[in-house]
Amino acid sequence: MSAWLVAGVAVAALTGAAMALAAGQLVLVQMDRADIRSELAQMVSRMDDFTGTATRVILLSNEDQAPFCSDADLTTLRDRLFDNPVISDIARRADGAIVCTAMWGRLETPMTLGPVTYQTPSGADVWTATRDVATRRTSPDMIGFGRTVVYLSETEIGSRVRDLAARHPAVIYSRGTGQIFRTVRIADAEARRLLQSRVDVAGNDASPGTDRGTGGPGMAFAGDIDRPAAAGMTGGDGRGETTTVIAGVQRACSRWFDVCVAMPPAKVSILDQPPLVGAGIGLLGGIAGGGLGLFGALRQRRGRSVEAELRRALARGRLRLAYQPVVHVRTGRVIGAEALLRLTTPSGRDIPTEQVIAVGERVGLMGQIARYAVRTALAEFHPYLTGPSPLQLGINVTVADLIDPAFLTMLDAETARHGVSPDAVALEITERSTTDYARLAAAITTIRSHGYHIHIDDFGTGYSGLAHLTQLPVDVIKIDRLFTSAIGTDAVSASIVPQIFSMAATLGVDVVVEGIETEAQALHLAMYHPDACAQGWYYGAPVPVGEFRAG
Repeated sequence: MSAWLVAGVAVAALTGAAMALAAGQLVLVQMDRADIRSELAQMVSRMDDFTGTATRVILLSNEDQAPFCSDADLTTLRDRLFDNPVISDIARRADGAIVCTAMWGRLETPMTLGPVTYQTPSGADVWTATRDVATRRTSPDMIGFGRTVVYLSETEIGSRVRDLAARHPAVIYSRGTGQIFRTVRIADAEARRLLQSRVDVAGNDASPGTDRGTGGPGMAFAGDIDRPAAAGMTGGDGRGETTTVIAGVQRACSRWFDVCVAMPPAKVSILDQPPLVGAGIGLLGGIAGGGLGLFGALRQRRGRSVEAELRRALARGRLRLAYQPVVHVRTGRVIGAEALLRLTTPSGRDIPTEQVIAVGERVGLMGQIARYAVRTALAEFHPYLTGPSPLQLGINVTVADLIDPAFLTMLDAETARHGVSPDAVALEITERSTTDYARLAAAITTIRSHGYHIHIDDFGTGYSGLAHLTQLPVDVIKIDRLFTSAIGTDAVSASIVPQIFSMAATLGVDVVVEGIETEAQALHLAMYHPDACAQGWYYGAPVPVGEFRAG
């Protein structure tokens, strides 16, 4: 075959491939626009649901007849909180401060409310990126009207908004003023630029107001408190939005509330599609070459990353576990331990556990990590879990592990292999974990029927609220070190600890207090909560199994 013929065939192949790529690109753009329309409709409908629920809770709470912040008033607020998972707390305010909440009861020192981020036409106050009553960390947003303030649940709202905006950046903002309430996968500056487009496809001025706020991670709904949502109208037939296209950016606004969503088109490219698409358009060789180059570049970068270290450690069994004792406060007796993950590089560099977990969640390795931890912990620690006075071992797992039937099968096999009673094993999940709570509750019930225990770790730092905690048949809540570090001080979080114990007693669950590091903290526990259990460096640091002492 001559060189000219080879060249002609090559040119023809490249020309055909280019035409196919152009056609495929057009199809991808149209599909992306359809995806955006679907995501916008779902997001506006969901926000109507959230806002309608918050509005009804506020109106009902303002009509309550019980004395302000009395026991009867707090009982009513808690009952309402249990019934509304969208709400993480309901508070009473007076003179610009939070006086009591359904979650934490009457505050010893009222918490002053910060400046209002936005006020609706009907006079409802909206705060974004506020501070939680107990933790003082950035929390879900608040809406206040009259004497009632509701905290919106970040678990319910934030995670669902992110899930609905599955493939595209999103900006949620006020139609009236342009105040940005939340951005999803887009920087604040870019979000403000995106909202500055003024003309829609019909030639009308469609820009929002001039007060665009400062953006930020918060989420709030600037709903008119007197809108039909108060009577249950929250999107109805699913067409509760009006949609426009402005400078290529699709926007949808609620018909009931002063809230809109804007989504720019994704930067879709036919070259980013799976290799089979390339094979379909006759350019397998070119795409394969590009794919190999991309793979090599990614592999080179990954070789220097935590992900690479984690994968190698899993493959070679280099992940380590350290065991920290759990002590009964009154007797000082070690009654259990928690298995804590450790990763050290071959060069001797310790990688922070929080970073390992974050990378594991991002790349989908948490299931492997949990199974590795179970097998390693039972193999190493089983002598302490058997015998006449067995300890109980806490192992950190994810919600995905609990709802996976294969995980329970593996756990049963490993406990049986080492002669460990399921009663000696506690599976610990964090309060910030999110999932279908009905499904999780069913999975927990099944696991507990096998004899295992379920602990809620880091309690008080998540955003799930009481409504979800009461749905889960757990055995223990572990109070986060954020609260214990304030024991003996005047901080609001210190006054929360007794209320957590009271709530645990009501729910019929035991309590483990984490983060006990000083003698003063230990003495405080011994005086006020002697039958609790505790964990922290005061009682013992996390150590390899060979250095662990039960006595």
